[in-house]
Amino acid sequence: MKVGFFKVFRVVLTTLGICYVFICMAERSVSACDCARPGSPKEELQRADAVFVGEVISSKTENGYQIFEFKVERFWKGALTKAALVKSGSGYCRYRFNMGEKYIVYALGKASLSTSICTRTKSLNSASEDLKDLGEGKRP
Repeated sequence: MKVGFFKVFRVVLTTLGICYVFICMAERSVSACDCARPGSPKEELQRADAVFVGEVISSKTENGYQIFEFKVERFWKGALTKAALVKSGSGYCRYRFNMGEKYIVYALGKASLSTSICTRTKSLNSASEDLKDLGEGKRP
């Protein structure tokens, strides 16, 4: 009788341990990038330090972050020239830019700009609402 009890106890304990590991793993992946839904284009213009439309012309990795260089076509906020460097967030929060594509970028930061999936940054092809609400913008 004792042998049967210990076998059952070991199986139950092992099962509970495996369940605990899966629950801990699932909880980490869910909370990897937790951000509020961005506001309207005008609200996010107020929140951002720089807002511009640009084409990705180069990228490099530095200290685990990807830094993208944009050829700026027009801007609404920020002291921008014809080029801007933007650091993408890390891990699951990182915005994935494609070389040669154009984006409207909502960036934060005074000394260096950064963006993530938590901002209104998006492909220019999907930015008609933003362009309509923000107006013409300025040329660098």
